[in-house]
Amino acid sequence: MGFLDHTTNNIIVDAVLTDEGRAKLASANGLKIIQYAFADTEVDYTLLAKYGEIVGKEKIEKNTPIFEANTAQSSDLYHNLLQDSSGNTVETLVAGTPSGPNGSDEYTIQITPTNFTGNQNTLYFTLIYNTTHLSFQNGGALGSPNVTRPVGDSGGALEEVVFNAYNNTNAFTLTFKDKDPTGGSRQSSFQLSEYQGASTGTVSITLNP
Repeated sequence: MGFLDHTTNNIIVDAVLTDEGRAKLASANGLKIIQYAFADTEVDYTLLAKYGEIVGKEKIEKNTPIFEANTAQSSDLYHNLLQDSSGNTVETLVAGTPSGPNGSDEYTIQITPTNFTGNQNTLYFTLIYNTTHLSFQNGGALGSPNVTRPVGDSGGALEEVVFNAYNNTNAFTLTFKDKDPTGGSRQSSFQLSEYQGASTGTVSITLNP
């Protein structure tokens, strides 16, 4: 299933059967559709961290390429928005209120995974944050990052931190350090995502409030 036109207020959806669906339709038992799933594989959420929530959302809505419907089963569902295996619950990452600064000019935020299916999941997290005022210190129970690199054409203003597999769904804490603790009140932000689609959205941190 794919959206054909997103330039107007009309939503036009193109739905095609997968190869497996066509085979079932041709079988003696026929085809009965009982559920569906949405995905946002084509959405670049780093635009929210780069431009802020209002402008970033507008750029996503206007500039995101729209995938066409594909007959290959699950070919476009890399980042599902809905997990149906636990009673139609949406997997989310809940960010607590940022705390700080402490004596080391650090700010901490507790992240709580909710509605995940349990310890059998191996979770992979990606953190994108604004480096103008902050430096990332650690991810607590997430352990050491696997990859740290600048984001695309951000000119070093955004950094991506990818963590190794996390084998439980307990809460964990992210820690950032203020690069200029005498710089007065400033705003910074980050976004944490899990590869199956769950995200904190853009989280703001007020430095020296």
